[in-house]
Amino acid sequence: MKKTKIIAAVLCVAVMLMGAGYAYWQDAITITNTVSTGEFNVEFVNQGGYPKSSGIYESYKKNNPGQGEGNGQYDWVKNNTYAQARVEHGAKDTKIVLTDMYPGTYAKIDMLVKNKGTIPAVFDKVTVSFTNENDPKVIAMKDTLMVSLGVTKYKANGEAYKANETDKHNKLKAEIKLKDLEKELKALLSGLRLEPNEAITFDIPEEFYEQAMLEVPGFDVNGDECITFHLPYSATETVEKATAEFTVKIDWKQHNAQ
Repeated sequence: MKKTKIIAAVLCVAVMLMGAGYAYWQDAITITNTVSTGEFNVEFVNQGGYPKSSGIYESYKKNNPGQGEGNGQYDWVKNNTYAQARVEHGAKDTKIVLTDMYPGTYAKIDMLVKNKGTIPAVFDKVTVSFTNENDPKVIAMKDTLMVSLGVTKYKANGEAYKANETDKHNKLKAEIKLKDLEKELKALLSGLRLEPNEAITFDIPEEFYEQAMLEVPGFDVNGDECITFHLPYSATETVEKATAEFTVKIDWKQHNAQ
């Protein structure tokens, strides 16, 4: 009787141990993550003829002097003999140098600013800094030299925005003093947003041609209508033998920055 009980106990233990030897199925899923960041990059572009100088022009009075230097009062002739204008390109800042100008001359300069990154950019601030800014000649030049410029915005495909398009940012500032260039550029660029591959130049927009005909010396709808630096006939000897050398730096920030 005792032996039977012992054998039964052994069998039960054996059955329990057999269950511990069975395998179980298993599976797993894996999430692979890739996180990349975009590029924030707005530059002065050195391509497509930009930056450019269209040279120096000079005016000759017609037979109706004393009526200002607007169109219809003067003949304008391109002159590469005496005065000079040049642009020294930099991706983040561009230097403009005007030398040997004299009353009645003007220079045309243009630059292309492009969002070459992958993130929308909005205008932050602009700085115009002058070489030897405390020099009396430079101070006199800043108070005498006149500037006319606009902003024309271009789509990613290179086509200019038209007057009736909501994303345009086209503006014009005519005959402002050089000393006010920083303030007026800020007003021109305020609120400007550039999507990737969009760009601006400082050309006078087409919808402002009629106004420019009246206000911008030497304006020609068939010419290069860009930034115009104009030394009027009213310039005094305080700007004789003066050189205007200044740098324009434009800062941008990402579109969602506070």
